Amino acid sequence: GVEFTWKNSDERDFGFIAQEVQEILPQAVHENAGVHGVDYSRLTSVLVEAVKAQQVQIDDLKKALKK
Repeated sequence: GVEFTWKNSDERDFGFIAQEVQEILPQAVHENAGVHGVDYSRLTSVLVEAVKAQQVQIDDLKKALKK
């Protein structure tokens, strides 16, 4: 994730760089007139599954440490 300033409004915001997301999950990126954008709703399920997988790893490591 990155923090950035919108060119048209000078408003600070945060998000992902669309070109970086496109390398991993092209279905979540759209392009219009050469401008790339991220469809954040499509990222939700992927991110939730990643957190779940990471939690399994954490739980396994905790079990290993208790032994």
